[in-house]
Amino acid sequence: MLTNFFVKNLDIVFFFYGLSFVVMAIAILVQPRRKSIFRLADVIWILAGFGITHGMNEWLDMFAIIKWPHSNLFNLIRLVILAISFIFLYEFGRRLISLETKEVLNRWSTVILCLLVLVGILVFKREPSIWPRYLLCFPGGILSTFGFMRYYQRNKTILAPINVKRYFFVAAFSIGIYSIAGGIVVPQANFPPASIINTAFFLRVFGVPVQLFRTFCAIFLAWSIGHILIIFNWETNHTLTSLLEETSAAKAALEKAYNELEMNHFELKATQSQLIQAEKMEVVGRLASGVAHEVKNPLAIILQGTDYLSNNISTISTDKEGISLALKYMKEAIKRADLVIKGLLDFSSISEMKMAPENLNSVVESSLLLIKNHIERNRTEVIKSLKKDLPIINLDKNKIEQAFINIFLNSIDAMPNGGQLRIKTYTQETEGEGSVVIAEIEDTGTGIPPDILDKIGEPFFTTKREKGGTGLGLSIVKNIVDLQYGKIKIENKEDNSGVRVTVMFKV
Repeated sequence: MLTNFFVKNLDIVFFFYGLSFVVMAIAILVQPRRKSIFRLADVIWILAGFGITHGMNEWLDMFAIIKWPHSNLFNLIRLVILAISFIFLYEFGRRLISLETKEVLNRWSTVILCLLVLVGILVFKREPSIWPRYLLCFPGGILSTFGFMRYYQRNKTILAPINVKRYFFVAAFSIGIYSIAGGIVVPQANFPPASIINTAFFLRVFGVPVQLFRTFCAIFLAWSIGHILIIFNWETNHTLTSLLEETSAAKAALEKAYNELEMNHFELKATQSQLIQAEKMEVVGRLASGVAHEVKNPLAIILQGTDYLSNNISTISTDKEGISLALKYMKEAIKRADLVIKGLLDFSSISEMKMAPENLNSVVESSLLLIKNHIERNRTEVIKSLKKDLPIINLDKNKIEQAFINIFLNSIDAMPNGGQLRIKTYTQETEGEGSVVIAEIEDTGTGIPPDILDKIGEPFFTTKREKGGTGLGLSIVKNIVDLQYGKIKIENKEDNSGVRVTVMFKV
């Protein structure tokens, strides 16, 4: 009864037989295999090709059983699709077993077997489907069996934690049994072994059609392949997890780098302030004698005034004009001394960066006042060309005074026998910067040797080492100007008659 049931309903068997292979193929094709670390991804698409073509073949067999109208062309299509499916199976087995070792069989073996199949079909025309089964299905299934087992053993270290061992071995067992049921148990023919081991023999011995047996093999193969495919999902998840971990680690590292940079930036600013202040105090030392002279003169005027008043105290009521003039001179002297001392105190004070609206001309004038005696002592003629109504700019007056004083003193030192210090201010429209205020300082000294012109702004580079120069002067000047978002340029004049320093600030 069981035999009759399956024989009468063989179309249903063929339906599920073909469905199992098609589902397996679809499952393979939808998996994310691109750039996988598993080399199985390089060949498993061939198994999908086998699944689709062989599933189509079984459905065509189903149509033939239910008396679907067919002809010689229909049978030829069935044969071609059957042969193509077994070519896929053989090629899959050949490549799979060669994945983890050198090539066992080269591609020419596939070509040779296909030619033998063609010869067999042409010689034995009665049952042409026998030859694809003998020459392609059976060896392809056997190669796939050993290929699955070999692949797992070679990749056991990475595959064992994913728990897919049993699926690899079920797949190997299923495709191995299928290679016998589909490649050895063939339609009956009048030549051995098809005349002995065939579908009729199988039905007599086991009481069920071999197609049912093949269907179970297809179901188990599809089930095991479906579970093997989780290695690609695992890889994707593992990659994402690793990426997230790396991102988190990178984020933590960036936060650490940022905190370190912030701390280094704070320390650098503190060091800059200390260097600026140290250089300022060196300049204060150089200015001390000149400032003392500037204060000494007003004091002498005050002393003369007090002497005059003391000697003429009896004539105060009658010599009002003389007394008034003496008091005027004394008052002016006090203001002048106060201005010099206040300027020196402001200049030498330790201060944080304090930006405020300033007129660059007034900064130039106050800087010149502090080095007035130095200018006179070195017989330097100051020629000023300061543009009136300069736009107001944001500056730290104290720091820019320090920069200008350094520049002025360098120019004066470059003219030991006297010379001219020309100071010019003006505005200019520039591309990219917009409107800028420029201070241009020129001297008539010896200029800077071309071979050291590029080095003069480097820290600790100096040509006055024997005179106690530290090499920080112009480096500090550049640093101060940079902190004010300005620019400084130092160059020899075109006629080599001195140096030109150009300081530029954005309006």
